[in-house]
Amino acid sequence: MAPKQSNQVSAGNVTDIADARQSKDAVGSVENSTNAKNRRFDKEKVAKLKAAIADGSYQIDASRIADKFIEHERN
Repeated sequence: MAPKQSNQVSAGNVTDIADARQSKDAVGSVENSTNAKNRRFDKEKVAKLKAAIADGSYQIDASRIADKFIEHERN
């Protein structure tokens, strides 16, 4: 059974899909630039990962990836 939808519109709701996309893109770009400034780029770690992927020794931990997806959805 589908959840009930309210016919009431609050002042903060976006009614146009183009406005919603633009709003989402603006928030995402601010978050990405802020996160990028707070992170340190580790060239050595990237080189090790690239080498492990290239030689086939990099192992993917599916459970860890699934846990991260679940954690992300909860936030």
